[in-house]
Amino acid sequence: MARIDFKWQEPSLNGYDHVNPEDFRTALPGNTGKSDQPFIVFLTSGLPEDSQEMLNIDSSVLKNESISIGATLFSQIKLDGAKIKDSNPYWQILGGKELPRMIVVDANGARSVRSRARTSRRRRCTGS
Repeated sequence: MARIDFKWQEPSLNGYDHVNPEDFRTALPGNTGKSDQPFIVFLTSGLPEDSQEMLNIDSSVLKNESISIGATLFSQIKLDGAKIKDSNPYWQILGGKELPRMIVVDANGARSVRSRARTSRRRRCTGS
């Protein structure tokens, strides 16, 4: 079976003309992101302390067939995460503390809502 590779686009973000900080699509030049597909934005890191995590992502996560098949439903954007500072007009959408990271942006250019529900590692106290 042939492997499906990611087709990352690596555009330069527009931070000056027709900027709408609530619509990530306005950051993209030309025909990038002009479809009705949502985006998966991969914010990479070139920092030495992140090299092992980047290697892990490249060698396992991005090679996972289920992930690569699912990613075909998205416009795939790769950006240098170190260049996205809190002064960037798109910080509200792309910002975060950890690198590398992936963000899902819906077809309207807004950051998708994440589920905050997590399984607690603490045991529930049950009365006996």
